[in-house]
Amino acid sequence: MKKKKKSPRVLLNISDIHAGSIKAILPPNFVTLEGQPIGQSAGQEWLWAGWLELQNWIAGIVDPKEYVLNLNGDLIEGNHHGTKEIWSPETGDHAKAAIEILAPVARRAAKTFVVRGTECHVGSAEISIARTLGAEINPEVQQPYWDRLSLDMCGVRVSIRHHFPATSRVHLEASQHSIQMGNAILEAVRVGETPPRILIGAHRHRPGHWDDGQNMTIVTGAWQTLTRFGFKVVPDGRPCPRVYVLDWRDKDDGELPVVHSFTVKAPEAPAVSI
Repeated sequence: MKKKKKSPRVLLNISDIHAGSIKAILPPNFVTLEGQPIGQSAGQEWLWAGWLELQNWIAGIVDPKEYVLNLNGDLIEGNHHGTKEIWSPETGDHAKAAIEILAPVARRAAKTFVVRGTECHVGSAEISIARTLGAEINPEVQQPYWDRLSLDMCGVRVSIRHHFPATSRVHLEASQHSIQMGNAILEAVRVGETPPRILIGAHRHRPGHWDDGQNMTIVTGAWQTLTRFGFKVVPDGRPCPRVYVLDWRDKDDGELPVVHSFTVKAPEAPAVSI
């Protein structure tokens, strides 16, 4: 008799790679769909070095096929709002770069889920990215994406959606964690659904996690430095690429997981001496 295959007990969360942005991660020696080589800026070299460190970190804590991969939106920058901060106006090039970036992580995953990001960034490109990466099919739409994904993992209901409100005030950035968690619970309860105990978001480019002993929120960081829009809305912000791993391997079903995180520390911008 064959042994029953064990279900994965690790959830790896990545979001906001914004492939296509001149301020976001880009593979070295990248070539567009038209055969045009695109080089890395200094910022992209830093992001790529951090991405390679992340691969080693993941390999050090979890084996292949031992984790579920959650790709939580804004996988491309897209050609939006007349932006000039993209290296190609062709979103197919952005999708090609995203696939090259994410494929090694997806190949090692037992399952991959794609949750769609912001419409102006991604349009429908994340569907083709998800299909190429072999992401799981949403039975409601028969396509490999979700707008909001509910997972039952290790006896815990997990709710995943891309959008998570932001603030430019550091002293208030944690407030939305408890607000959004409470709202997600109440919205589920009032229609008779199982309420989530873990809420996973992205979008705000300010990573962090919070728990009250019974419930937990996770917000991943962006693989993008500040754009001109970023300098407008968070002029004092710093880039903080961060990936979160939720680990139930040493936990009983129904318990909150152990949280691991990997952060790429931004180099300090040099001050001008007078």
